[in-house]
Amino acid sequence: MKLKRPPSPITRTSQVLTQYRHENATWKRILGYLIEENIILKTRLSEILQNSIIGDNGFLDKIEYFQNQFLKEDEIFGYLKLDILEQEQLLDPDFPEEFDTLAKIKRNQKKLTKELETAEKVFNTLKFEFNTYLSETL
Repeated sequence: MKLKRPPSPITRTSQVLTQYRHENATWKRILGYLIEENIILKTRLSEILQNSIIGDNGFLDKIEYFQNQFLKEDEIFGYLKLDILEQEQLLDPDFPEEFDTLAKIKRNQKKLTKELETAEKVFNTLKFEFNTYLSETL
């Protein structure tokens, strides 16, 4: 039985960078979906305001709350989009594989993973809250 050698550091680095590129592509698709969903929710909010008979200030206050939350989500998604694009540039195959650059890529990847996971959870909670409110109020 012939023993296999562990992959050389260059091969391992290349595999890690390839994995990061795949993760980055996935993040872009997820972020695109979240942005699209946020647009749909803001459109729904607009439709409700146009077609509803507004009876009390509580309703308006809640609608304003959701509008502000959707705008905050836009801002967060914008920052995430920029961060993902910056990481994508670092992951460019022609970018020099220097130790400092690799360390930065790994730090960014870890940070972006957490940020995107949090953004997705917060947005889904907001979306559920909005839909529940509408179902109970309208």
